[in-house]
Amino acid sequence: MAKIFHPLLSEKASGKMGGVVHLTTKGLNVARSYVKPKQPNSPAQAIVKGNFGELSANWSNVLTDDNRATWNNFTIKVTDIYGEPIKMSGINLYKSVGQILALAGKTIPPTAPTLGLPPEISATYDPASATASIVVKKLSSGEVTKFAPFLSIEIANGASNAGTVDNVTSIHMAGGKSSRKVFKKDFRHVCFIDENSTTDQTIDLLNPAGAPLTVGKKVDVKVTRYSKEGLNPATSSFSFIISA
Repeated sequence: MAKIFHPLLSEKASGKMGGVVHLTTKGLNVARSYVKPKQPNSPAQAIVKGNFGELSANWSNVLTDDNRATWNNFTIKVTDIYGEPIKMSGINLYKSVGQILALAGKTIPPTAPTLGLPPEISATYDPASATASIVVKKLSSGEVTKFAPFLSIEIANGASNAGTVDNVTSIHMAGGKSSRKVFKKDFRHVCFIDENSTTDQTIDLLNPAGAPLTVGKKVDVKVTRYSKEGLNPATSSFSFIISA
């Protein structure tokens, strides 16, 4: 990977041109050779592709002109990889929101969202606890009624959902090496959790046998709160090393 200055006679560049990919990392402009991405065609990937196909067909054949106009006129703050604001097209916004709702088993509305964004997550982690847990602070009863929110959990290094009992979700995972840096591609979606009460939601991270994680293991977690209309304000990321 080569560091470059004034790529393509500009301040910054992004994307593929010929056999070279331009990108920005750690504030630097870099270029690397293009590597054709692998297509494992996993069952999860097939579901996502199927959802996009169905959403595209719905946009053309099911939604009315008035329905499509609400999506085309909808304004939401979306930024590119440089943090610059961009306007997402109506069909892309419809498919983006629809994909999340479809995966979570929710109803996809024919018109654009009207409720706005749910509150951002305020979560805490206690390194002195016997097990690694993330506590997502409760919402008010009015917010639960209005947004009918749900959480999306992503974890690096592989994990499985062991189920939710009394607002406590147990996730079995191995944890990674404390020295290893994780990237976006390392995260995998584990589960969705409905926030249907006004009590704290707790996410317990355990080893595959259901016992506390091994001391020294590194845990990387992303928690996103969505409204029932599929919008989210921000993703909360956590990275910590299990201590005694």
